Amino acid sequence: MIYTENKQLVGKVNDVFGVMATPGIAVTPDANSGITGKSFKSGDKLYADPEQLRDKQFFLPRTAAPKSRRPLNQ
Repeated sequence: MIYTENKQLVGKVNDVFGVMATPGIAVTPDANSGITGKSFKSGDKLYADPEQLRDKQFFLPRTAAPKSRRPLNQ
């Protein structure tokens, strides 16, 4: 969830994109909050709950598991 400085709910993170050094997020607005994209201007700060944040390793590709040469059940 994404909030304004005065803790008003803006919406939910829909997508994380861009490079690791300067990521961007796409936010789906909350229908009940009445906030629109035009409510913000460049430089406005938005906040996320630190307990809901993911480590950057979550977004990186995982290494493939080693494959067994034997078939299963043998």
